[in-house]
Amino acid sequence: MRYQRIHSQIWSDEKFRVLSQDAKYLFIYILTNPHSNGIGIYYLPKQYIECDLEWSAKQLAIPFEELLNSGLILYDFDSRLICVKNQIKHNPIENPKQAKSAEKIISSLPKSHLFSVLSEQLNKPYHKPLLKLLAERYSIPIPQEEEEEKEKEIYSGSGSVFSKNGQVPYQEIQKAFNEICPDLPTFKNLTEDRRKAIKKRWHTDDATCHLEWWTEKFFPLIAESDFLTGRNGKWTACNIDWILNRKNFTKIREGTYNR
Repeated sequence: MRYQRIHSQIWSDEKFRVLSQDAKYLFIYILTNPHSNGIGIYYLPKQYIECDLEWSAKQLAIPFEELLNSGLILYDFDSRLICVKNQIKHNPIENPKQAKSAEKIISSLPKSHLFSVLSEQLNKPYHKPLLKLLAERYSIPIPQEEEEEKEKEIYSGSGSVFSKNGQVPYQEIQKAFNEICPDLPTFKNLTEDRRKAIKKRWHTDDATCHLEWWTEKFFPLIAESDFLTGRNGKWTACNIDWILNRKNFTKIREGTYNR
């Protein structure tokens, strides 16, 4: 028997609270049904849901689409794998034994772009074998744990100095991202971690420390990429946190994901 943590805060969560009654019922089922597993990515054909809930295909269609649109779940229609997006956040892999079990689960499932969502939530030392397995199985970008970077002064070719204490237009960058990249998840909260990441990327060099560079060059590169925006259906986990990762930031600048 597998135990599943469902936090009581779910009832005050904005995404969950606005769902219809059928969609709420369906989401609880997706979290707790006997086909589910510890990593939140598992094989779930729609026929299983219809049978377990005694729903018709027509009755399932609307609440299922509602959950997809809310971002609470993702679904791979080719492999028929479902993904509970924040499974690891609320039910973390907490020790090497659980990580080993997760490896077996991943190896037993068909390949899917959904595993990129899992890789983004693995950041403990005992997660490294899992990340290695995911990197070996998939050609999609696997986010790496960002190395510690020392804040330092960056000098431009003209000799002007960009101090680490210089003013960074956080809110303008947030607003520009949401306007230029509407296909990606909305950048809602300007958290302390995101401020730190933006500050580091802002001081990368003498080009990146100007708002015009972000609005006229960097964000348009992302918006024009079918891969990063998920328009080609190969990967749908890009968001502001992935973009601000140092290695991903560099790849985007170099045109790795250009159309």
